[in-house]
Amino acid sequence: MSDDVSFTLGRLADALGASLQGDAGHVVRGVAPLDVAGPDQVSFLADRKYLRQAQASRAGALLVATTSPISPERCSRSTTPSRR
Repeated sequence: MSDDVSFTLGRLADALGASLQGDAGHVVRGVAPLDVAGPDQVSFLADRKYLRQAQASRAGALLVATTSPISPERCSRSTTPSRR
């Protein structure tokens, strides 16, 4: 996503084939690493060794595996989050 494009989480989840748990109308404007993501950005968790960073992240949403223990209200879950 470029800086001048925004998507709702619902639209992003549809595009990724992921199930959304949270506010489908929340608007995101970019992607960022877990440690610097803000409320209008999406980040992802593809390796459990970053679980603590994901839990502490300020990201507006997280793309995680369907088996991830991350709080459901912030997630878009996918069977293959690292392959999209």
